[in-house]
Amino acid sequence: MLNFEPFDTKNIPLIVDQVFPMWSDFDGPLAYRRHYTEYIVRNNLFENDLRFQLTDSESGDFLANAFFMHVSDSCLAKEWLAAVKNQYTEKEVAAFEKCAKYIEDMDARVQAYMKNDDIQMTLYVSRKKGAGSAILEKALEILRERGYKNLYLWTDCECSWEWYTNHGYELVERGVCDQFSHGDQEYSTFIFRRKI
Repeated sequence: MLNFEPFDTKNIPLIVDQVFPMWSDFDGPLAYRRHYTEYIVRNNLFENDLRFQLTDSESGDFLANAFFMHVSDSCLAKEWLAAVKNQYTEKEVAAFEKCAKYIEDMDARVQAYMKNDDIQMTLYVSRKKGAGSAILEKALEILRERGYKNLYLWTDCECSWEWYTNHGYELVERGVCDQFSHGDQEYSTFIFRRKI
């Protein structure tokens, strides 16, 4: 049986474990790359009651998370970075900040499409096949009950963006992020929408 419940921040390291291979494929010390990945996660974790997790009721295993935000919600990622950045060089801290700017810019692009009764999904990670669909189904039920009309999200070429195309999400915008493009390899970004 599955438990759908508010997200417990003690599970942030488990999300980091899951996304680490995608978001830390650069040279650098392991501790720095893990903090870099955690900073991405924390930049998608907002102070609201729209942070959910799915756990296995028998084992207690953390299976999936889904985070949402309204444009007025706040994020504490910068405070977290302030607490850890003394461990890193100026160049490494600049990379943290470049990453945060990218996330903020993409959030702003998504929110330009949104109306007051729309919601943005900021981070969705599944650690077990089928758990992602289960958490989204329950989360969408709650969002519908609260009167939200459309779900928006953005993703990029480092994530499984095709999943959204294959599951009924409408591609609203496809773009290129120049700061992460290299040579002739474009770093593609995607904005999706789904009716709730």
